[in-house]
Amino acid sequence: MGERLALEGGIPVRKEVLPIHVPAIGEEEINEVVKVLRSRILVRTYGEETLTFERELARYFGVKHAIATNTGTSALHAALAALGIGPGDEVIVSPIGFITATTCVLYQNAIPVFADVDPDTGMMDPDDVKRKVTDRTKAVIPIHLAGHPADLDPIREVAEEKGIFLVEDAAQAIGAEYKGRKVGTIGDVGCFSLHQSKVITTGEGGFVLTNDDELAEKIFSIANFGRPVNEPHAYRYVYMGYNYRMSEVAAAIGLMQLRKIDQFIKKRRENAEYLTKELSDLDGDGITITKEPPWGRSVWWLYTVRLEDSLKVDRKTFVFALWAEGIASGYFDVPDNLQEFYLKKSVYGETKCPFECPLYGRPIDYGKMCPNAEKVIERYVAISGCSPTLSRKDLDDIVAATRKVVRAFKEGGT
Repeated sequence: MGERLALEGGIPVRKEVLPIHVPAIGEEEINEVVKVLRSRILVRTYGEETLTFERELARYFGVKHAIATNTGTSALHAALAALGIGPGDEVIVSPIGFITATTCVLYQNAIPVFADVDPDTGMMDPDDVKRKVTDRTKAVIPIHLAGHPADLDPIREVAEEKGIFLVEDAAQAIGAEYKGRKVGTIGDVGCFSLHQSKVITTGEGGFVLTNDDELAEKIFSIANFGRPVNEPHAYRYVYMGYNYRMSEVAAAIGLMQLRKIDQFIKKRRENAEYLTKELSDLDGDGITITKEPPWGRSVWWLYTVRLEDSLKVDRKTFVFALWAEGIASGYFDVPDNLQEFYLKKSVYGETKCPFECPLYGRPIDYGKMCPNAEKVIERYVAISGCSPTLSRKDLDDIVAATRKVVRAFKEGGT
């Protein structure tokens, strides 16, 4: 028999829980924030930090325009608003990722339609995208999941054939590459998150990338209350806009983070390589380790595994067992199409809008829309965030805890 699990009263691998994500913040970021605070210029329309950050983002990604926002959610919403998504429209989304990739569609009173996932990658299945396109479809939003690039060419072909927008959700994959091109630069727009868990961070924040001049201006305007681009303080509004502006403090952090991004990605890749090597004997013998896809280069935002049927445990108990050993880990509860508010069609007050909006007028059933996603999520577990802050001891603890838990549940578990 293996060691007794900490979940059952055994000795944990480590006493203090290792967080799944730790932001790599150095003295450079701290000093830049202090400089901004001392300048007393904190709002982007009065300062230079956010503008400089946007220019450096555009240069790094090789695009014409970057528009910084206060969250990844606002980045995606501003992009959809600028693309003219509205009532009666459908947008094809993924059931595995993060909920705001779908709720941003609802913010525009449009209808999210979930395409099922590839059972091997957990990412959007291009064949199901094609099946889900209707005369109402205006856009498709593939998600680059857990730091891995999605297979974009087949989805882009569908988008081009059907005349719909391709909006990349690259929140989890800043710096990842698809066939030599950085994700977020391939579609009509790319949307990113700078949450503290992400590859680079501003604490909270996001940005949009595009090569379309007119679209960039509209996104900037919408993010600044709808004001004219050349009159950022005007009390005149050309669009219904929002306050989605990034602060100068956040941009100062972002500038320093962006200058470190390549070393962060290098360390994340090294961490993932080490974990894969040390856990290789379990791959196919209890767990299936997620691999880098053949079409691109991953940044390993999460290190994920699939629990095999030989492991007599559900994902929730597996994750709780890792936590008890001192290793923070995570899992998805259900695919997003099965979230309660989708099943009840409860979004705006007591109405059924936008699902029963006269401008839409079609029945939609989210309950059985993505059977593959349900199967994937049943066994999908994240055991590390591959943060560049991880030490060799941290990595060895992740390996030891994973090995201990896998062996315990292969032997019959609790």
